[in-house]
Amino acid sequence: MYVLFPSAHHDRFSHSLGVYHLGKIAFGNLSHNAAAIFTRVNHRRLERCKNSFLIACLLHDCAHTPFSHTCEKYLDIERNLDAELITAVGSTKFKDDYQYITSEPAPHEKASAILVSVKFKDSIEEHGADLELVARMIIGCKYCAPNFTQQFENCLIELLHSKTIDVDKLDYITRDTWTSGVNNVSIDIDRLLSAITIQKDESDKLRLAYGKSALSVLQNVVDARNYLYRWIYSHHKVIYFQELLTKAIDALAKLVSPDNPKDFYKKFFSLGSLLKPLNIGANVTIYLPTEGDLNYLFKQHFGSIPEATEIFCCKQRKSLWKSFVEYERIFRNKSQDDRIQIERLTMNKLPEHWVQLGGNPNDLVISHVEPKIIELDKGDLHVVLDEGCVSYTDLFKQKEEQRIKFFHVYGPEKFIERKQEILTFILDLT
Repeated sequence: MYVLFPSAHHDRFSHSLGVYHLGKIAFGNLSHNAAAIFTRVNHRRLERCKNSFLIACLLHDCAHTPFSHTCEKYLDIERNLDAELITAVGSTKFKDDYQYITSEPAPHEKASAILVSVKFKDSIEEHGADLELVARMIIGCKYCAPNFTQQFENCLIELLHSKTIDVDKLDYITRDTWTSGVNNVSIDIDRLLSAITIQKDESDKLRLAYGKSALSVLQNVVDARNYLYRWIYSHHKVIYFQELLTKAIDALAKLVSPDNPKDFYKKFFSLGSLLKPLNIGANVTIYLPTEGDLNYLFKQHFGSIPEATEIFCCKQRKSLWKSFVEYERIFRNKSQDDRIQIERLTMNKLPEHWVQLGGNPNDLVISHVEPKIIELDKGDLHVVLDEGCVSYTDLFKQKEEQRIKFFHVYGPEKFIERKQEILTFILDLT
């Protein structure tokens, strides 16, 4: 995102401290507002829950890769994190519940839970916390068929890892909004967290909920997050940088490990690199890899990786359209099936067409974009009113959010100058 807003650059450490800070406030307010529920939980277990929650807040992103979400796909290049996670936690109950998790955790969440279980196990136990519960909180794995105490713990899991509102989202929404300086929807975090509670719903199950004093804030959180994903994280310059970075990493992997590029991914982006020094190539040792380490490797092979040259020299291609709104206008007469086919055919046929027009196929970059827009469903968010705990969607009809899926086509200036001609070719592909 800092490609678009150079000042919007903060690290995972400051974010983790922010989540810990909000988590501490939330738990304090929760213990006051839901005192009757808290008194029913065994005191010793309650202390372990509190310690587990705060530790999970602090360590929830501890295994994140350099360049954040752009590179986290390399963490699970061999698709073995699930098995490693189950082994690391070492609980039959966790293994059974993990099969029914409602939303698959991101690779960095799985890796963080593994790292916590392997690296910080002794320290977590020394600080009076529950290792399995910490892992559950990081990946959002609730207890299935829970007893009363486990229902309570499920509420704390949701407080850190939920579909809608949690302390992790509250921190990165407000942090990214502030550092970028965009005029996003305002969120009154103090009002929101002061109204947090736990209440039984109509089926007599414990639910994390918010008092009616926070009604004016709840939708703002969802809207503010969707604003960032729609207009900032999916901005054409951000998408283009991510595409360049991915291509540069893939090219670097082939140069460093020509016989098997996967070896580079497995070392540089592995959990192993967070636990011990690893040799990358002939004369490079990596330990606790950062973005600076990746840039160093790019510079070592500067002349052999055109994408890295473009990143450092900031000579970016331009997009035929700059947002989903413009894309929607161009393809307004095309069905969703037609759009899917057009995107596929554009990737296959446009480079060849550009060659016929005198260009180089390597001039073009085509990227698929699919922002993670939240749509509230019944039961995703709860509010406490005089009549009890109810679903937020029962109070307010949700506006229809578009499932945004589109693509960008990037090219040099001479390509953009022929925009109308290129658009005609693309629209005629179906």
